[in-house]
Amino acid sequence: MRLLILLLFSFQVSVSFKILIYNSKFGHSHSNFLGSVADILVDAGHNVTSLIPVIDAHGKDGTVKSNKIYVDLGEKIQKAHDDSIGEHKMFFYTPYFDPIGTYMGGQAMAEMFESACRETLKNDELIERLREEKYDVMMAESFDMCGMGLSHLIKPKSYIALLSMSVFGPLYDEFGVPPALSYQPSSYMLNFDPHSMIDRVKNIVSESLIRGFFSPGRSKLEGLFREKYGHEFPGFKKLSSNVAYVFANNEPLLDFGGPTMSRVIPIGGLGAKAPKKLDEYWEKVMTTRSKVVLISFGSIAPSESLADEKKEAILKTVAAYTSMTFIWKYENPDDQFAIAAKKVHPNLILSKWTPQNDLLNHPNMAAFISHGGMGSCMEVAQRAVPALFIPLFGDQPKNAWAMEYHGLGKVISKFDLPYADKLITNLREIIENKRYRENAKAISKKLTHKPFSSRELVIKYTEFAAEFGPSQALRPQSCDMSFIEYYNLDIIAVSVIITLFVVVFITHLVVMIFKRIFRKTSTKEKRS
Repeated sequence: MRLLILLLFSFQVSVSFKILIYNSKFGHSHSNFLGSVADILVDAGHNVTSLIPVIDAHGKDGTVKSNKIYVDLGEKIQKAHDDSIGEHKMFFYTPYFDPIGTYMGGQAMAEMFESACRETLKNDELIERLREEKYDVMMAESFDMCGMGLSHLIKPKSYIALLSMSVFGPLYDEFGVPPALSYQPSSYMLNFDPHSMIDRVKNIVSESLIRGFFSPGRSKLEGLFREKYGHEFPGFKKLSSNVAYVFANNEPLLDFGGPTMSRVIPIGGLGAKAPKKLDEYWEKVMTTRSKVVLISFGSIAPSESLADEKKEAILKTVAAYTSMTFIWKYENPDDQFAIAAKKVHPNLILSKWTPQNDLLNHPNMAAFISHGGMGSCMEVAQRAVPALFIPLFGDQPKNAWAMEYHGLGKVISKFDLPYADKLITNLREIIENKRYRENAKAISKKLTHKPFSSRELVIKYTEFAAEFGPSQALRPQSCDMSFIEYYNLDIIAVSVIITLFVVVFITHLVVMIFKRIFRKTSTKEKRS
């Protein structure tokens, strides 16, 4: 009997589902997030295939364990990618609220995704092969909507939407999540006071810009699918409303409270790897002085693209703290500026690459100067390191503001980067004020002791979707409502009409009563 139970148990845990992840290779953070999901599901014993349209041939796949199907899109798509990114240095000087830049960026990205998707859909043999596989679950990010459109063609049992950030812009409507713009900051908000009318106006403008950025891409891709497969293609809003789950790369403990839906599962920190022991070189760097500051602006906006005045401000900050070691992720450590800087500042290490996660885990790490990417924010929180955030674009302003809101650091505008005094003052604040380190430790402890890890959530919800499919109970009926119905404008209109009718009627009645009283009074006076 015991043997039978063991056999049944081993059969249960060995069930393997077939999963397809559409991971268009166009940005490091996006590929890394989707790749982490793929590798976790492989480790859980599932048969995972990553479909990788190669938009940026220079990028990484993100996954090392899943099966890979590459779609070679050619040099034309690579050029479209490079054009959509533009000059790297633009991220350091473009305004946070930039309607012209938002429009142009949205158009460029839309054209890139449309061109890439058009090439992918030409491969009818591949699409038929994917359809025949009968996948239990398909996943794709709701950034490049080609994956979601492809899911309609290959008909998986369940579809799970992936987000390398929190729910934003058009996704509120598509997934049925009510936006709370009166108190929940939008992605472009560097700071936000819900009691300030000006900030709430800015928040609405920010949300409008985000929707404007993503609207062209959705429109062009939807047109492409209808052009190729007919007008019966349901559209992305309809497809999004029927997803089984949404895996969003945000951590509620580092976010702002707001409305959500049962099928939106936060899996923040998924890509943050366990820290490793430093090699001999980096260990020596970290122990030469008792305190170390790490500087990195991420992978898209390289430090070598900084204007000279901003580089000089950073060097002045390094010079103000000669008792500390500064490690600066600088992509061209052999250029003229770097060579000159190393000669003048012995406490400065310029490196093309840094083991960021491992460095942050070292006890001598005093602070991190960061751009506020989601991955960096999670690493800061997990390693309990206070940070000075200088957000550049995208969701980085909101990420950075959330970290300051929770007491894990300070935020300054990228337009304050040329002013060394602001860098020095704010860096001194987060290093010398113990509350930042204490808050960071408290958050780190909470993240470590969460009831369910992001990894567990990914596995369990994926397996549930694979076995049972999407649940109608999790799909809000708001997805089928018009704007008028959703906001009860019809009820309000009818109520206003009835109220006006009642007011007019009562007014008319009161006037008639007063007229009769006046007539009776006048008649009596005449008789007397």
